[in-house]
Amino acid sequence: MHVELPDGSVATAQILAHLRLGPKGPWWCRLRLDVWSRAPVGDGTTAEPHSVYFEAPTAKVSPIEGVDYSGVPRRSEPAPQRRKPAPSRPPSGVVEELRWWRFISRPGAAGGTLHRGDCRASTGGALLSLREARMILDEPGVVPCPQCRPQDRVLQTPPDGTT
Repeated sequence: MHVELPDGSVATAQILAHLRLGPKGPWWCRLRLDVWSRAPVGDGTTAEPHSVYFEAPTAKVSPIEGVDYSGVPRRSEPAPQRRKPAPSRPPSGVVEELRWWRFISRPGAAGGTLHRGDCRASTGGALLSLREARMILDEPGVVPCPQCRPQDRVLQTPPDGTT
């Protein structure tokens, strides 16, 4: 499937399922997009594929001509619960916060795992600022990584002292 991304660019992703949010809710598509990720090798790094799972509204997804989608499952999911409003953007001219923490969502489920930015167990995922990391730890289904224990540092500042 072709999917329009928030910046207006278009990517080709694999469709995993059609999802209806609630009994009369809108349809969304569960998608997988393979991207490059750095992986440690010896004393250096190499590039390896990493799958990113996400959902997009059907209005932003279009089929690829000649591809049969009849085998893609269709299912309903519970209606989403209202989330806290996203933090407002800082005024123009204000430097964005350092994005040092990582959040990796669980495919097909609410929540995910929060990692420190230097955690060896985390690959991919969304980079978060200190404020976002603090907020996401309060979300249902979000757990801190048992290896890097970000909850011990999420109330502190990142290594360079910015917040």
